[in-house]
Amino acid sequence: MFILNLKNYARQARGILVFLALSLSVCCPNVSAQQGVPNPIVASDAAEKPSLLFNSRIPLGNHQKKYYKACSIYIYIKSFLQVEIINLSTFKISSCPSVEFRNITAASVTAQLKTIAPVTLVSMIGPYFQLMDENNSVIESASVPIGPLNFSPVMYAEVGFKDILTNFNSLFRWTKAEGSYNPIASKRNMNFVWYKGSTIYTIVTDKGKRFVMTYFSPADIDTFSSVEEVTQKLDETKNLLTLPPGWKFETIVLDKVLRMNQIPFQGHSSETLMDELDNIYIHTAELNF
Repeated sequence: MFILNLKNYARQARGILVFLALSLSVCCPNVSAQQGVPNPIVASDAAEKPSLLFNSRIPLGNHQKKYYKACSIYIYIKSFLQVEIINLSTFKISSCPSVEFRNITAASVTAQLKTIAPVTLVSMIGPYFQLMDENNSVIESASVPIGPLNFSPVMYAEVGFKDILTNFNSLFRWTKAEGSYNPIASKRNMNFVWYKGSTIYTIVTDKGKRFVMTYFSPADIDTFSSVEEVTQKLDETKNLLTLPPGWKFETIVLDKVLRMNQIPFQGHSSETLMDELDNIYIHTAELNF
């Protein structure tokens, strides 16, 4: 089980207990969702057996395909000079109708989870499109109902005492949930594939480290009804970002298949990066161009 596998590399037992509590919780909030709007680009295809807490009134969509629409909630658990970050996602559980997601507030998330996790900050990310051609990631955790949607933990990260000397600025910013252009080592079960000939959108740091955009979160996401419209918006992203000095945004047409894999309990590692528009980028040690 993915949550149990995290025990092999998490330094703080509390983080694991929070994950376990979130994944196994059977708390039952008031669920009164209207019928969700299917993904306008990818047709609904509920091939996966939903969890016991699955809200069948929200369409699943084809979670393996490009432009699948999902949402994330980042919860932050702060203590003295330490921040634990857990990414809860609707991936593989339900699609993410904007009207449903935007009715969930940070305050309601904090209140709903307070009995199982000492949440101190909440960030709502999405709805967003996933950009890989195939997302074959394994999510084995039970889902958690939050409002009318269903979420499961897909990523765990922490900054703490070990970062004081080597990365204090990053630690200080994460204590305030400042994630923009602030990479963080992350643990996730990941199996992403881009085909030869596909276009990827990347950010390169001043140290030469390349991050690939995996999740695209345009503010006007509800207006898109074709792949061409999404591509046009992606091409405009470079002009909308205020990158740190020495950083650059690059678009690359792949001349070979690109795979980004991570199995946490096998020692694989990755870093997660966010820009100011809530687009998500990932770097892996195996990523070479």
